[in-house]
Amino acid sequence: MLPATIALLNNCVSDPSMLGTIHGIGQTTTALFRTLGPVYAGYTFGVSLGYGFVGIVWWIMATFAIFGWFVSLFIWERPSGSHRVSFAPSVYKNTILDGFKTN
Repeated sequence: MLPATIALLNNCVSDPSMLGTIHGIGQTTTALFRTLGPVYAGYTFGVSLGYGFVGIVWWIMATFAIFGWFVSLFIWERPSGSHRVSFAPSVYKNTILDGFKTN
């Protein structure tokens, strides 16, 4: 799962200089949910035992899986090379960046 997530993150970044930030956020989110997932499942399992309905945890997880599948239907890959940001030379005309050109 991790390589697929990294590939999706790489394709979503519009500026290559932001890759480190995006990967950091992705890794933090992954670690957070890998920590909280078992805690939530264990708590829900304990509550469901109190009500005598052990299968509720599995139905909740199945609902999350179906939701994840539905969201994945809207993920697509951009054409190769379209994630690069390029500026037309006229953008730099008469701006503070005009002094940094090396023509």
